[in-house]
Amino acid sequence: MSLIKALWVTAVAAVGASALVPVPQTPELPGYTDKLVHLGCYLVLGLLAVLGQRHARGRLAASLAMIVFGVVIELVQDRLPWRSFEWADIVANTIGVVVGGSLAVIGTRLRAPPAG
Repeated sequence: MSLIKALWVTAVAAVGASALVPVPQTPELPGYTDKLVHLGCYLVLGLLAVLGQRHARGRLAASLAMIVFGVVIELVQDRLPWRSFEWADIVANTIGVVVGGSLAVIGTRLRAPPAG
């Protein structure tokens, strides 16, 4: 397993675990802070998912898997008494995956030697 894929698996496990445990009391923060955390976490997942794949089909599949993962986490949270389901979290997660995956593709293309 490549280092990138190992980091991806670790990040998925960390995000999944942190999304399902009870949340400790935190100081009052602006309402959008939670959405920025979601966006940031899923940006990392999307970035690693795409960087860990060699072919376009694999990149797309990995990105879609991260979006589905975000939806499933929200559905599971709906069943937990200490968590809640929010459509806005799904939107933030999806935007994060798209931005992270896009950054990975752009970065890969910028690093590639010119064809010719």
